[in-house]
Amino acid sequence: MLKKRDLHPPRAHQHHNASSPSLRTAHDFSFLPPSLRPFLPLTVPVPSFVTVVQLLFAVGIILFMQRLQIVPPDPLESSKVKPYLVYTVAFVLGVYCNMRALSHSNVETVIIFRSCTPLAVALCDSIFLGRELPSRRSCLALLTIAAGAYGYVQTDSQFKMDGLAAYSWAILYFVTICFEMTYGKKITSGVRFNSMWGPTFYTNFLSVTPMFCLGYVMGDFQDFSLMEGGSGAGGGGGGGGGGGRLGCGRRRGL
Repeated sequence: MLKKRDLHPPRAHQHHNASSPSLRTAHDFSFLPPSLRPFLPLTVPVPSFVTVVQLLFAVGIILFMQRLQIVPPDPLESSKVKPYLVYTVAFVLGVYCNMRALSHSNVETVIIFRSCTPLAVALCDSIFLGRELPSRRSCLALLTIAAGAYGYVQTDSQFKMDGLAAYSWAILYFVTICFEMTYGKKITSGVRFNSMWGPTFYTNFLSVTPMFCLGYVMGDFQDFSLMEGGSGAGGGGGGGGGGGRLGCGRRRGL
């Protein structure tokens, strides 16, 4: 029998400071190994569908544990849902832009933009939350990371060919995650949960519908028809034809 003190929420996407429990669990929508998650958009050309499945799986696991009374329940309450709505929108946009950026760019590009977020968040914390700026040593470390990111951009062949258009999804990801990390700290000061699983449940549950709608509006689910058409056209020995249609669907969807 598992003990409550032995349970800790999964730490799949730690986009926030480790000092905040609610922020630490905000991105725990996926129970897959981090080494496999970046390749999901390449395997299934429907980023929103992949994310919805992950969100529902996480919600199901939490409800199952609550049903077994392993963790205390955190039912939906209007006083908690309202401040989480804005955060949920930012969370959905951040996750979607992340997967789109991985689809349009390489993993290194996404890592570079992600590594620059602490510098931007530190400035946002000081401006909007009244927090102190990082120490000189921390600022030097953050500026060193920013200099490395600048050097990467200057040597990136994709940037030289397409300019800023090559980083459109990565820039959107950068902006949304900076807002999410800053606003997330604000809402955690006024929202209290019965367990550390509460923020995870709220974020994932409230994100299912917006993520599905966003994928539908962006035309993600049209790739299913392309995939089905490709497999049907391939027939028994036409595996090559089906693979060609799937590849076309990937390029179109991503």
